[in-house]
Amino acid sequence: MIITFFPFVGSVLQASLYIMKYPYAELLYGSNSAEIEMKLCFVKKDDTEKILHAANVCSDQIPELMKKLFSNKWHKFSKADIPPVKYIECVLRHSSVDLAAFVRFLAGCNGNIDALYNKRSREGKRYYTYMREVTKSYHSLCMFARTEVFDNLIISEINPPHSISDLFCKWLGRRNPDLPVAVIQNDIAYIANGEYLGYKHFDVLPASEIESLRSSKRDEKLENLWDMYYCTQMIDNRRNPGLAKKMQPAYTSGISRMAAKDRYRVERGISNTTLFDFTSI
Repeated sequence: MIITFFPFVGSVLQASLYIMKYPYAELLYGSNSAEIEMKLCFVKKDDTEKILHAANVCSDQIPELMKKLFSNKWHKFSKADIPPVKYIECVLRHSSVDLAAFVRFLAGCNGNIDALYNKRSREGKRYYTYMREVTKSYHSLCMFARTEVFDNLIISEINPPHSISDLFCKWLGRRNPDLPVAVIQNDIAYIANGEYLGYKHFDVLPASEIESLRSSKRDEKLENLWDMYYCTQMIDNRRNPGLAKKMQPAYTSGISRMAAKDRYRVERGISNTTLFDFTSI
């Protein structure tokens, strides 16, 4: 028997319930139906093999699945930790997670919700660490990612270590409800408040399509002028390198291009610049 599922909370919960019923079944996952069908062509032994598909469900049905998996006490957890549904979602977004192993871990909790937060077992500690790393990465993104404001669009180009770009885009959209927001990661662009541009409220587009929506290009000379002004106003004897490194940690340099520039200033200091340098611009 083969159990297929998607990397979403509802589908993972449904697959965990199936694996409790058929513990020796093989698990197979994919980001969409086409990917699952392609993997089945390599895995299926014959046409008589039974296949169970754990379809994704809407958010209203997730509490019912949690109740089946963890009994009626699934919502009782320590106030110091995040809710179980959010815990599962964070683990699914981690770049190193083995989804099939995580499904078996959820089924192996045997209805005990405390097993998710138990750091004494090897698996429990691993997934708890995954949850904490994704949460930390998301908070760091909200703190240190930089945006560029054009005439009719807010754009942020990021490179997070985990699959959290859509969460950051939604957060940025809530912070700026009067403007469309685009978050670009590699060749994918996430859009929030897309109704201002004729898209859905939240949409996913090719990054090349966002480039055509920019009403103006970045002015490199203006950006260099601001950098020079910043350097001239910096009083060197007031620098506090220890505090600067604490407020702008090294790992934030990989979040965005502007964050990398800020971290460079923390490590190397401010270049010697005077107001006479403005005459050359």
